[in-house]
Amino acid sequence: MHASQCSHFAGTVKHQPHIQANGAQAGAEQNWRGIARLGMLVALVAGSSRQLLKPWHSWLIALSLTLFASASARASDTPYRLYPALDATTMGVSAAVWWVPSLFPGSFAAADGCVCKASSLNPLDRPVAGIWDAGYSITGELLIASVYTLTVLFDLLDVVKADEPFASFLVDMVVMAEAVLLNGALNQIAKLAIARPRPLLYERELDHPRQSDPDSYLSFYSAHTSSAFALTLAYAQTFAYRHPDSPYRFLVYAGAVLVSGAIGVSRIAAGKHFPSDVLVGAAAGAAVGLAIPWLHRNDQSVQLSVSAMPGGVGVSLTIQHL
Repeated sequence: MHASQCSHFAGTVKHQPHIQANGAQAGAEQNWRGIARLGMLVALVAGSSRQLLKPWHSWLIALSLTLFASASARASDTPYRLYPALDATTMGVSAAVWWVPSLFPGSFAAADGCVCKASSLNPLDRPVAGIWDAGYSITGELLIASVYTLTVLFDLLDVVKADEPFASFLVDMVVMAEAVLLNGALNQIAKLAIARPRPLLYERELDHPRQSDPDSYLSFYSAHTSSAFALTLAYAQTFAYRHPDSPYRFLVYAGAVLVSGAIGVSRIAAGKHFPSDVLVGAAAGAAVGLAIPWLHRNDQSVQLSVSAMPGGVGVSLTIQHL
């Protein structure tokens, strides 16, 4: 009787750590899901505030920063390696650069009027001078919204099909969001620095209503095109890293280029951008969309160092293959 009691007691002690571990894991899972749900709520609330930001700007910024906090706590079975300090800094600074000018458009972009003549343009851009089509403008907005939605959905379905945890999907979203945010910041800097009039301003009188709109002077380079290329190619990279032997990875790359290119064409047809704006936007977005996932590959380690040097600051990037 005594031996049986001891044996039962020993069995209880043996399994207790496992029970406690499961309880702690369940608690962590519940907290993690709570953070993710709160992040979604914040993103939806921010995205509905048209008075402060363009809806998809605020939605992307709020969602990406929240997903970073969620994913960094539970990243596993993923093609990527996150760098909390570096990623948070990159995303935060990029969001601010992209965000602040949207709050005060008149303060960052001048609208002094443009006596714009088609004859001053290069042969590539000259044919679209003076074009304005609201229908194509709406088409471009619908296309970019569809790209954002479908990219997130496709990646989620891919993670589920690969039988990876939901945290892996969040890590993917962090990498893609970082690509889009960095691309948006670079694009914003170029737009404000160059202040190129859009095609719709050409051959217009100075008293035309669009002459006083700061947005009419942000043609170079196309934000819709560069954002589409950055996001879709970041997804294509993610798919290729998750399925390195899949023959479909080439079709995903091709689809990303075709869809993003269609968005660029719609922006030209709408009179929002010149062909050169779209070509540069495609190149810039593609570069960021391919580089950010590559820098986060889990088979290498990336270290960014900043040091004071005589007469300035030195920055070095070290990539070590594991």
